Amino acid sequence: MATRLNHKHIVKLVSESNAYQKYINDVITKKVSQAKGLLIEEFNNHPVTEEIEAGVNSSNVSKTLPSGYGNLYTFIGFRYGSNPTSAIRNLLALTKSLKKTRSRVSKRKIITYVTITTPTEGQIKAVSKMPYEGGKSWVYGIERGISGFSHYIYKNYILSRSTKGLQSKYKARSGHFKPMYDGYITKILKNFFDRVSK
Repeated sequence: MATRLNHKHIVKLVSESNAYQKYINDVITKKVSQAKGLLIEEFNNHPVTEEIEAGVNSSNVSKTLPSGYGNLYTFIGFRYGSNPTSAIRNLLALTKSLKKTRSRVSKRKIITYVTITTPTEGQIKAVSKMPYEGGKSWVYGIERGISGFSHYIYKNYILSRSTKGLQSKYKARSGHFKPMYDGYITKILKNFFDRVSK
């Protein structure tokens, strides 16, 4: 009499084998590594990152300031010579697959659950505090709004933090900062998870 195969049991045995464990770990490591590379590349090539890294003489390539007046580096008021994006990049570099939590068998498929860690909003806020505005995050300010544009003057001013921008006591112009409501770091991290979940 022919023995009837229990496919679910066979798949379960495969999922518990050393060969499968090695295979799935290799697949996960490679996929996360590739997605992480694209994550950092997307951050590096984002107009906000490029504009800030260009420093005090940058043009407003992010289009966040009305009429392209000034740039983010001097508007936010970063200290001259500082590189505020490096701390964010260092956090993103810590992204990794922490561990494979478990596998389960569903019909004839093996479903493996993996914990992947990326920087939290709290961690990002901790390394992206605005020079002013009571410690708010400039990274999330890009997405949610930064006040003070109407008092912002873009000119050489050696006593200013950036040396080329200052906040006047009086209103100097009309207009408001234009937040990137479609996201900056939030969108970049979402794109990362979309890639690894496929």
